[in-house]
Amino acid sequence: MNRGRSSLLKDRTTETSRQGAIDSSVYSNTKALKRHKNRLRLLTAQIAIIEEEMQELISENADLERKIGFMMSIPGISFISAATVIGGTLGFESIVNTKQLASYAGYDIVLRMSGNFKGKTRISKRGNIHISAVLHMPSMICVRCNPTLK
Repeated sequence: MNRGRSSLLKDRTTETSRQGAIDSSVYSNTKALKRHKNRLRLLTAQIAIIEEEMQELISENADLERKIGFMMSIPGISFISAATVIGGTLGFESIVNTKQLASYAGYDIVLRMSGNFKGKTRISKRGNIHISAVLHMPSMICVRCNPTLK
């Protein structure tokens, strides 16, 4: 559900850009503008439906609801972020430790070196792009608000 929601968000962004192009064009077409507004309404409604279905699915499963509650207790983590992480890791079933989770999300640190060349350490970015995308802004908030993480 979350990946479908993500796809719809991407489509809505595209349609919003197209609507802006139509609005700012010299020769505006009212029928085309009306079609784009209808598409935007449809996409927004479909996103809302998916979010409601996600809420219903989680409320039916006590274990998922508990895990989502734990995740949402972290400052900066929303329902969508928590659902993405829980869904992407299958409820942490195969995750054994924090290093494994960081690697799976693409937040593990790698050292780039070859022979005598020693590069900088960087984030690998090889993990699950959906998880790393939803955790980017919450991690920035944690770094900004938590003095220990600064």
